[in-house]
Amino acid sequence: VFGDSANYSLVPNGAFETGTSGWTLSGASTATGNESYKVHGAADTKSLVINPTGTAVSPAFCVSVDHPTFRFFLRRTSGTWGSLGVRLRWRDATGHTNDTTVASIDQPGAWKATQPLQLAGTLPLWQSGQTLSVQIVFDPEDFGGAFAIDDVYIDPYTRG
Repeated sequence: VFGDSANYSLVPNGAFETGTSGWTLSGASTATGNESYKVHGAADTKSLVINPTGTAVSPAFCVSVDHPTFRFFLRRTSGTWGSLGVRLRWRDATGHTNDTTVASIDQPGAWKATQPLQLAGTLPLWQSGQTLSVQIVFDPEDFGGAFAIDDVYIDPYTRG
């Protein structure tokens, strides 16, 4: 249905059904309205809505070269223009925080799954066994529309 056969794992609290523990939110909150495919569960009823000037930052999770991609569902809930910026936030060996942009997505109307977005391939991971702690940052364009996101998944398996 979604154009790939990867075996994904849910980011901590990435379905938003039990709240947003571990997420850092500004101008964002859970709301009634689940992605229409019910990927995480048939009884799911919630998603996360991010206002145009808000942000949502996932809990940190460990990434290695075995984590090639991530995906989620989204839709614009208000406004007629604007996109959702998606960045990876990570710390380098010196402790400096870096943000790497991986996508700018516009999805008016109905829920849609994103294409697989690059995870490990956009980070400085060159050797097997090397890891980074990463967060996903969702940041709508200021003065654009609000976005709902749901079911944030990472692909935890490498393919040979």
